[in-house]
Amino acid sequence: MCDVLDVPRSMYYQSLNKTISNRERENNKLTKRIIEKWVGEITYMYTLRHGWCYFASVMDLHTKKIVGYSFSCTMKSELIIQAQENAYYTQIQVKV
Repeated sequence: MCDVLDVPRSMYYQSLNKTISNRERENNKLTKRIIEKWVGEITYMYTLRHGWCYFASVMDLHTKKIVGYSFSCTMKSELIIQAQENAYYTQIQVKV
């Protein structure tokens, strides 16, 4: 894998034993349980077929996992709403 990523082997093994940064420590204090706080992000990318497309994601701050997402060729409010609804329904299924 190091050859594929063009990363020295020593750097790879150092990353396995990395310590928690101050920012990560502070973020861990922000939430005590799953589904307490979510953050969202929109990423745009250029495609040859459709031009600019947009990917909205929602991440749970406690687990640091993507819990919902949506993809569209237009950046409208429906993109974010769909990502939030996707996260909500995904987490409801997890809780039950």
